Amino acid sequence: MTHKIHETWGEFRSAFGQILRLTRQNLCIFDDDLTQLGLQQAAAVGLVRQLLARNPVATVRIVLRRIDRLNGSHPRLVQLLMSQSHRIRITQIPTSLQHLRDVFVLSDGQHALVRFDLEHPRYKFILADEAEVAPYAQRFSDLWNTPGTPFVPTATGL
Repeated sequence: MTHKIHETWGEFRSAFGQILRLTRQNLCIFDDDLTQLGLQQAAAVGLVRQLLARNPVATVRIVLRRIDRLNGSHPRLVQLLMSQSHRIRITQIPTSLQHLRDVFVLSDGQHALVRFDLEHPRYKFILADEAEVAPYAQRFSDLWNTPGTPFVPTATGL
């Protein structure tokens, strides 16, 4: 049951990698466009692929502010989504929620990265604390259940 405040993009991406390695079943992401998480990198997509390979019921749900650049900027993730569309789902929040400024990543209801503002690297890293993660899990559920625009991938080359 720990949490720490960190302040750099490098630390943030490193913590995201740690979250990916800790995840056993459910990964939930609320972000702007996934760029700052580094999900366009082969290593990060490889960790998501490993999660799905080691657990046949693992799921990845992603809620984004912007989905317009995913096909071009995240081809590895899009390829994985195309082959695992029953386990990875991405949706865009409606216009009425575009004002939201925070972003967060949740892992199995017990670990989280919470960035306080989408333009700044300052974030809280929560490890093994279901009580502290619970409000973010509820918020993610609310965002996920708000009607939005589902992402429909198109094939691109690498």
